[in-house]
Amino acid sequence: LVAWTILAGGLALLLRGLGSTAGLIDAMFVLGAASAAGALIVVPGGLGGTEGAMLALITGLGASPEAAIAATLVFRALTLWLSVAIGFPALAAAIRLTGRP
Repeated sequence: LVAWTILAGGLALLLRGLGSTAGLIDAMFVLGAASAAGALIVVPGGLGGTEGAMLALITGLGASPEAAIAATLVFRALTLWLSVAIGFPALAAAIRLTGRP
């Protein structure tokens, strides 16, 4: 619950910085619904479903399409792709050190 609130707070701040009036509760709704949509898509990370839902929900909250695209790209880059960028080199290092995957 704490992590979820922190993520939603970050999204709310991001949206505010892009000119939206969305608050913490709005961001929590967007995250919950987008995560559920992503879970329905049978690909790692809910790719496509999560982003599509975020775009639709953020624009539905009154943000411009440009702000919704920017918020979605930045949020997903920081919450999904940053961990992937750190994880792959860490996995390669672990394999080198231990000699096994």
